[in-house]
Amino acid sequence: MLKEEKIIEFVDSLIDENRNIPVIVEGKRDELALRKLGLKGKVIIFNSGSSLIEFCEKLERNYRKVILFLDWDEKGNELTNSIEKILSSEGVHCDLNYRKILYSLVGKSIRSVEEIYPLYLLSIEKVQSNFSKNFSKRTKR
Repeated sequence: MLKEEKIIEFVDSLIDENRNIPVIVEGKRDELALRKLGLKGKVIIFNSGSSLIEFCEKLERNYRKVILFLDWDEKGNELTNSIEKILSSEGVHCDLNYRKILYSLVGKSIRSVEEIYPLYLLSIEKVQSNFSKNFSKRTKR
């Protein structure tokens, strides 16, 4: 499977999971990027004026599981670790798999959630182009 196909599959899986599990992001642009990808479920923005403790207390009162999907820069990594530590101590499961999977697919080529949408569009273009090339080869035989 091509890397681009894996990225498309990744996005489809995140959309599916988000139907029942909220995704935590850093800012409004991150939320907008996920909406462009097709997420319809709850996306919760960290930078909404609450302190880290207040933010985690709200999550702990309302959810048993969340997907942490913060940026891959220093701030995002620190926030991910802090939120995960606080919520886990309160019995909330923090799914970090989506951060890890995307990083394994793209490495350091993107550093923020808002960069996923253009990457997704490029992946679709490449997969469609490869399909067209392969289809043309088969029909010329």
